[in-house]
Amino acid sequence: METQKAKVLRARLMDSPEDFRKLGINPDKVETWEDGPARPVKGSLSKCGAFLCRSIFVAMNFFGNFAFGTGLLSGFLSLSFFGIVNLLSVNHLSFSVMKRLFFDMDNVLVDFSSGIAKLDEKTKSQYEDHLDDVPGIFSLMEPLPGAIEAVHLLKEKFDVYILSTAPWDNPSAWADKVSWVTKYLDDVFHKRLILSHQKDFLIGDFLIDDRDKHGAEDFRGEWIHFGSERFPTWKSVTDYLLPKA
Repeated sequence: METQKAKVLRARLMDSPEDFRKLGINPDKVETWEDGPARPVKGSLSKCGAFLCRSIFVAMNFFGNFAFGTGLLSGFLSLSFFGIVNLLSVNHLSFSVMKRLFFDMDNVLVDFSSGIAKLDEKTKSQYEDHLDDVPGIFSLMEPLPGAIEAVHLLKEKFDVYILSTAPWDNPSAWADKVSWVTKYLDDVFHKRLILSHQKDFLIGDFLIDDRDKHGAEDFRGEWIHFGSERFPTWKSVTDYLLPKA
């Protein structure tokens, strides 16, 4: 019987949730495996898997025919015929792993100023120098213009995650960030939200962040400095990243 780990390894060669379900694996729980989440791929991996399975079947058929005395010629013709059919049924076997792209939240996906604008004057005065510690402030924020559209465009070419930081002294911010993602981008980032104060610990190809804090500057991939002279808008970011997918 195939072990769960073997199923995981085989599932990693699939490219759709339905392929996971065929193996008896809930695709929503992929991220709970010890081996880490399956990484999306570009190409015909499922076709490649089917090709290999059919090839094994043909080989077994060939040796079975030979062993039971139906003749070497019969086995050879069977192998040749089904081999040609298999080759004709697969258009392209080339594939590549999608590059991993991380998005920061504050002032990248989220318009921080929109939350401040909804605070009363008393609260603004009380938290004047540390507005990110206002309880519930992150639940008040709106998406940054162009952010939602850019995410949906980039998710088609990249393996996307949110990599953000929440204020240590504002416990509500951690829950509010989950709620914000659920409200605006749950179709893209469901269970793909990472909150960390050490962004350089994460492995990926690109990080879109507006600041060099919390390890962003030391990120081992390429840091896309959002809001800088080079990347002032989401259009400038997508124009740069899409050709690199």
